[in-house]
Amino acid sequence: NFKLILFSFDKGPLIPIPATLSRFLCFTCFPIKAQQNSKSQNHLPIFVFAIKVGIFGVLLHLYRYRQNLSPVLLSGLYFVHLYLEIEIILTFVKVLVFISLGCDLEPQSNKPYLATSLQDFWGRRWNLMVPAILRPAVYAPMRRVSERRMSSGWALFPGILAAFVVSGLVHELL
Repeated sequence: NFKLILFSFDKGPLIPIPATLSRFLCFTCFPIKAQQNSKSQNHLPIFVFAIKVGIFGVLLHLYRYRQNLSPVLLSGLYFVHLYLEIEIILTFVKVLVFISLGCDLEPQSNKPYLATSLQDFWGRRWNLMVPAILRPAVYAPMRRVSERRMSSGWALFPGILAAFVVSGLVHELL
């Protein structure tokens, strides 16, 4: 677990140490992170969530007519379906954690439908926990080691490569 490795070096998402053992175990075992500066508990208004659930219901109804839909439209519907399903599940998890542990979670994505490029999508908008863990656990140490042997401009490439390799290995494990 990368979080435990970072914790052993006083870095990463487990610093500062969560207040209770249940929080510590939850944040250690699951890909979640407590929000540090929680301004409001109402990050996702109820009506926006209701609209997403409504659109999801309409999508499920449209699948009855999939033989009449063009393959391109059907592929687009599958992408929207996947996004909405993940968003709804993560919202339920966020509410469950808030009720059981009394803390708000950092978002897992940042409006990925507004991405302007693949780099923007993968780097800043989708699955935000992966870069939050891989950057301090893999990229930064590899870059520091590489800077001893090459200029800092070139040292970022071994860090990027190491982060991609580790990400690929973890995806294969899952």
